Amino acid sequence: MVPKDRLPTVLAVDDDPLILLGTAAVLGEQGWTVATATTGAAALKRVGEDASIVAVVSDLAMRGMSGIELFGAIRQLQRPVALVLVSGHAAPSEELPPGCELVVKPFAPDQLASALNAAMARLGL
Repeated sequence: MVPKDRLPTVLAVDDDPLILLGTAAVLGEQGWTVATATTGAAALKRVGEDASIVAVVSDLAMRGMSGIELFGAIRQLQRPVALVLVSGHAAPSEELPPGCELVVKPFAPDQLASALNAAMARLGL
């Protein structure tokens, strides 16, 4: 059960440790319980094993597995997980997964919160 002063768990994913730390800090300051992963494979494993994760905020460009590839794999798990993709480009060259929100770097904390809330509302979370 989530404590009343904390929101559900969001998994932050980025292969750059400094950016991951910053994203996790922003989410934590907004009240979310935050888990982290530094690879798409680790993130996918975590989402598959941890039912408390209700959302994933991932960088687009990562070594090994892109954020879009990660989100496609998460959708195959067939459980409701809100998805927010963070990109340094205004429009990724790949098509975004359905229902995925996009936040362009650099972003303000309220932009990330709005995207996360929109993705969660779309799933009824």
